[in-house]
Amino acid sequence: MSDDIGGVLFRHQNRIKEIADVFARYGFARLADHAAAAANTGLRATLVARIADPDLAALTSGQRLRGALSELGTTWIKFGQMLSLHPDLVGNDVAAELAQLQSNVPPDPPGSTESTIKAELGVDVGDAFGTFEATPMASASVAQAHRASLKDGTPVVVKVVHSGAQAKVLDDLELMRVLAGFVEDRDEALAAYSPTVVVDEFDMTMRAAIDLGQELASEPPPVHRELCRRA
Repeated sequence: MSDDIGGVLFRHQNRIKEIADVFARYGFARLADHAAAAANTGLRATLVARIADPDLAALTSGQRLRGALSELGTTWIKFGQMLSLHPDLVGNDVAAELAQLQSNVPPDPPGSTESTIKAELGVDVGDAFGTFEATPMASASVAQAHRASLKDGTPVVVKVVHSGAQAKVLDDLELMRVLAGFVEDRDEALAAYSPTVVVDEFDMTMRAAIDLGQELASEPPPVHRELCRRA
């Protein structure tokens, strides 16, 4: 194992433990085994021997996978949504189940969005916009959207990445890339699905999702949109 990979695994060892625990609880002992082995923690034997929650064991594999990915959060939910477009990899039944993954999340606490906008634009919300609705019109896994208007009265939608979401996504992407390589080297059956290629495709998708500048560049006129993001 290279020093770079070892460093990634060390930095994210708590997250790896969480991933292994979730997969084990949902009855995916094989995946839990790989995650625990990659972390090289003393929990491996416990995780692999763990039996799925009885209530979860009665669910289909697709339902259990959907539940596990939902519990692991934004990046993994998006990964499941991508897999739903690949029934050739996961099968039709699992793909149909993963298509039901929801990305809606609670909005950031009051004041957080205004602080993000000020940090990005260098001015208070009241100075940047004519009007700004503090309550978001929608809140998805990566960002939330607010109705507002410019100083000249032009209506806009202000889309703001959730506080801390970008860092969490980038951390998970780094970890997923290492785990995919680990699995591909270690498990011949899973290697047949080219996990590193799948994760590479997903990585590009997620980086685009957290870079609102790309969305702004692709937005066709005459729609006006102010996009703010937090690094």
